[in-house]
Amino acid sequence: MSESLIKSIETSDYEEFSAQQEGWDACYRPLKVEAFAARMKVARIGGIQVDLDSYKGGLEITATSPKDAIGIGVPFDGAASYISQGVEISKQSIDVYGSAREIHAVTKPGSSLLTCCIDKGAI
Repeated sequence: MSESLIKSIETSDYEEFSAQQEGWDACYRPLKVEAFAARMKVARIGGIQVDLDSYKGGLEITATSPKDAIGIGVPFDGAASYISQGVEISKQSIDVYGSAREIHAVTKPGSSLLTCCIDKGAI
C-alpha cells in the first residue's frame, strides 16, 4: 500500500466495485432488489489511503480490513449514519478497524462512507 495512487470509478457492477477495494476483501449485497450504482474516489500517498464510496441503494457490506493496517470509517454525506457490527455509527462517531478485522456494515440508500487506512509500516 506504499505506492501513490489517485483514482475514481463509477460502476453498476457489484463484482467490479468489490475488485476495486484493494486490500479490503469486500462483498456487497443489496438490501432490496434494485439496480446497483456506486462511485469510489481513492487517494493513496505513502502508506495512507483515503476512500470515499457512495452507494445509490442500501447495502449489506462484509469485508476484512487490510492486514497490517488500522482503518477508520465515518458516514460522509447523504444518509447520516450506518450500522457497523450492530452499532449505529453517525457523523459524531468513528468506526475503528484493526488489522484483518471482520467488518459487517449496513448502509441506508444514498449513503457515502469515508474510510482512512494507515499501513502500520508507514507509522
